[in-house]
Amino acid sequence: MFIFLFFFGHLRFRWTQYNRLTNAMLAYFCRPLVKGVGDTFGTCFGPLSRNRSFGYRLGKGESVDDILSSMTEVAEGVDTSKALVKFITEKTRGYRLDLKYPIIFGVANILEGNLTPREGLEGLMNMPLRNESYQ
Repeated sequence: MFIFLFFFGHLRFRWTQYNRLTNAMLAYFCRPLVKGVGDTFGTCFGPLSRNRSFGYRLGKGESVDDILSSMTEVAEGVDTSKALVKFITEKTRGYRLDLKYPIIFGVANILEGNLTPREGLEGLMNMPLRNESYQ
């Protein structure tokens, strides 16, 4: 059940996060790629996805270090999430960026050991609903 709720929570915010990342990329003169949506669904549901396997094992209670040391392939989302938090923190003006990018900051906090996967999910699911503006 936890895994189902994790994926439900993940998909609930996924499109919003994609739009926010697209806007952030446009702000820094990058061109967003539409194919990223297909990659996202492959990562979420693909049985061969390294990132999905990593997240599944993390959700089952294994530690980040144990998972990384036993993997023979790279789960690029681990380093990417940390790099995104660094990029957003350095380049984006404003405060409470964790509210604007809850999945990115939540995943990074889980990977750094500041939150458990359950706490991260509960934090996402308890966020207040609000209207989004898609430009």
